[in-house]
Amino acid sequence: MENALLITGQQLLDHGISIVRKLSGDLPSIFGDPNQLEQVFLNLISNARDALDDSGERKKELIIASALSEDGGGRSVVVSVKDTGVGIPPEILEKVLEPFFSTKPVGKGTGLGLSLCFGIVEAHRGRLEIKSKQGEGTEVRIILPVQETEKE
Repeated sequence: MENALLITGQQLLDHGISIVRKLSGDLPSIFGDPNQLEQVFLNLISNARDALDDSGERKKELIIASALSEDGGGRSVVVSVKDTGVGIPPEILEKVLEPFFSTKPVGKGTGLGLSLCFGIVEAHRGRLEIKSKQGEGTEVRIILPVQETEKE
């Protein structure tokens, strides 16, 4: 996530978006491909930027958080990307993970970003959850299992 913020940070500031970091520094390791996970975070940040660009005069804020969770009996790392953008209407929310579904104008998006993110997260034995409220913003949570070490 830090790499993704390093890559996109200046661009977000140029768009008038303030970044709120709530990243835990002492999280356990997860098993995963750092490049693929960075691609997920870059896509989520890009989607949030677009939603914030469409939000007009409202406060433009991107909240990035990470934490340890006891999820279903196992430990997981949860990374949250939350924006104060326009939100996603309920009738569209159920479609956003479908390949080639996009609300962006022609030439602006392929409709593959979130479906690819979903596939990458699933391949890492994780989950992707989206909560959104129209007029208030969207939160995407990536939940990845902790790499448990063998007890000797």
